[in-house]
Amino acid sequence: MRIARLDDQPSLALDGSRIDCSSDNILEAVVGRRKNGLYAPQINFSLLVDANAGFPVGYRYFVGSTNAVSTLEDFTSLWNAYGLPDKNPMLVVDRGYFNLEMLIKIGLQGYRFLAGAKTCYKLVKTIIEDRNSEFYEAAAILESTNVYGIQDQKVLKGEAGKLKVNVSVFRNPVEEMDATRRLLKRLSKFESEWLWGKADPNDPLLEFYDSPQLGEPLRSNMRTVSEHCFLLGYFAFVPNDDVDLESALDIYKLCNEVEVVFKLMLGNLMKTTRVHSMEGLLFTTFMALSILTNLRARMKADLNGQPVCSNYTIAEVFARLKKIQLIEIEGKKYLINVSGKDKKLVEALGF
Repeated sequence: MRIARLDDQPSLALDGSRIDCSSDNILEAVVGRRKNGLYAPQINFSLLVDANAGFPVGYRYFVGSTNAVSTLEDFTSLWNAYGLPDKNPMLVVDRGYFNLEMLIKIGLQGYRFLAGAKTCYKLVKTIIEDRNSEFYEAAAILESTNVYGIQDQKVLKGEAGKLKVNVSVFRNPVEEMDATRRLLKRLSKFESEWLWGKADPNDPLLEFYDSPQLGEPLRSNMRTVSEHCFLLGYFAFVPNDDVDLESALDIYKLCNEVEVVFKLMLGNLMKTTRVHSMEGLLFTTFMALSILTNLRARMKADLNGQPVCSNYTIAEVFARLKKIQLIEIEGKKYLINVSGKDKKLVEALGF
């Protein structure tokens, strides 16, 4: 954990990823479900990132069958021990972490948060249903993006107590139409496969049809289809902090920072690091990831009127710096293989 190095009021993005792990020596490798629907031995790896600076703050790994919500209690115990609440952080998580009881607990412990929420949840769905006409009014269009948005105050109630939150709900009309077209296309394909006996008789798409019979044409229930499409194009966030609709959108975008860091880690470091234990692999990878993200932040600096990252990739920066050598002649040290471009690059990076 690098909590001591955080600035006050940091924005911290938390996310997890499942990593395939077939070794019999790793007890945490448990069969779990992949994103493609298949099952395999894996671990659940979670990463906490300083979303403003782009630096990894800490990591934990769990057995492969552990879901995202259940990791929050473990995390908050650890964060409390390291004094994270004193930093007054804003925790940003996607809807996979949404759990009323858990959010109430961390909110009452002093954590500010903004969590993604599914539109089928009652506190979101009631806003969409009760105030639906407002999502079509000109006054609800946000200036910064092509979506409509409204906000409502709610009180989360659970065994841990009560917590006031602002529920921010948005409607994206373009996504609404695209998602509806995708569904209708899927249904059309499914109907053809059903007639040819190639469709799964337990496919969830069957809920859109009346009394399906094997070998018989499917009869669409358009009321069910329309009710499903009613919630398409909507998305929602639940912050316990006083943030307006525009700010809620900006804060949630910080979740993308975790995706970038995960890509650096899983796409590069994990595949090239060789150690004898999972603990060693994750620790070594985390340290290397800290170096890479530090370099990535430095590459935002100006070089000849443009950011360094506009002229070089991380791999290209390493390639240029790797050829530079330090030699010693008569007790004096010199750098060799240094071009004028290298000097400007190193200066821009702040080394």
